[in-house]
Amino acid sequence: MTDSVFYCGTYTRKEDHVDGKGPGIYLVKLEDNTGKMTNVKNFQAGINPSFITIYKESNNDKLYLYAINETEDSKVCAFEIDQNNRDLIFLNEQSLNNSQSACYVDTINSSILVANYTSGNICCLDIEDETGKVSGLKDNIFHKGSSIHDRQKTPHCHCIKVNNGNVYVCDLGIDRVVHYRLNEESNKLDSVNQTSCTAGSGPRHIVFNESYAFVLCEINNTIEMFHYNSQSGNIQERSFIISSLPSNYNQLISDQEDNNNNNNENLSININYSADIHVHPNNRFLYCSNRGKHNSISIFEIDNGNHSLTFIDDVDVLGEFPRSFCISNNGKWIVVGNQNSDNLLSFKINEEDGKLELVDQIKNIYTPVSIKQCVS
Repeated sequence: MTDSVFYCGTYTRKEDHVDGKGPGIYLVKLEDNTGKMTNVKNFQAGINPSFITIYKESNNDKLYLYAINETEDSKVCAFEIDQNNRDLIFLNEQSLNNSQSACYVDTINSSILVANYTSGNICCLDIEDETGKVSGLKDNIFHKGSSIHDRQKTPHCHCIKVNNGNVYVCDLGIDRVVHYRLNEESNKLDSVNQTSCTAGSGPRHIVFNESYAFVLCEINNTIEMFHYNSQSGNIQERSFIISSLPSNYNQLISDQEDNNNNNNENLSININYSADIHVHPNNRFLYCSNRGKHNSISIFEIDNGNHSLTFIDDVDVLGEFPRSFCISNNGKWIVVGNQNSDNLLSFKINEEDGKLELVDQIKNIYTPVSIKQCVS
């Protein structure tokens, strides 16, 4: 029986938007034959190591994990992954000058990329050869602009994603996806172009397949589907928009509110936020998470003929605020983290119809956020 290893970042202290109680970064094992999970251990990683990424050194096959510290003075922490027991070995940390609320991290070549929400900027840092340590800041780009929603007075870089050697930034504050390329001579990011999303939509995360870019918009709970040229890296015209929520969402919430009113309960939350999005390895299905009034994973089929998405199903995540989830590399499992109810779930994926079946749940995984599978 073989196991897959997942790491899970957390919030470690109370913030305005979350009651962080996590210890740092969890190491969780999942049995590939059964989907059963085990909470193995955890590692300290500074304050709020919420989002993480894994990097494989091409020269020596070493594995590294990089975590951002999501604070008012954000940092990146570097760890080597022990090849035998998958423990995290702390290497160093690097400040992100004048950056607030780092909220996503990725790597390209030997560089680390970070998106910062509150300060509205992206950072590019070096990865030292042989050691894996993160070194000085080599680029720091502040976005400009705003949009029509109350949350869009200033830029809010929410995601920085690498795909086929290109870099894409979802900026919730200006309703745009900004396309960059890393200039190998200057080691800085060159702006290529920008793609506009619907005004007031709030683009949060982006994923790709060979033909399309899928942008998950947080404010209006939609997925915007764009044609994508995988050779040039350019995002082209929009082909389709669909809600991340089921079509009967409004009726479900109305019934819930009627029930709460009858029970004299205080309705303190009356909103939903889309959160995370991933394409299945078979490129047939798209998954996204919804948090707030409708805590769920929504499932869509990618219709290449009609350049659209078809809603298939949604599943309850048995908890609150599924901020992130991860599809296993073999396409068999989804691991979901519920930020506000402190639990992880594993679902089996039916690769024929995309639907999910709950397999396991582990509790006392405190304030989980980003989940990444360790590569072999």
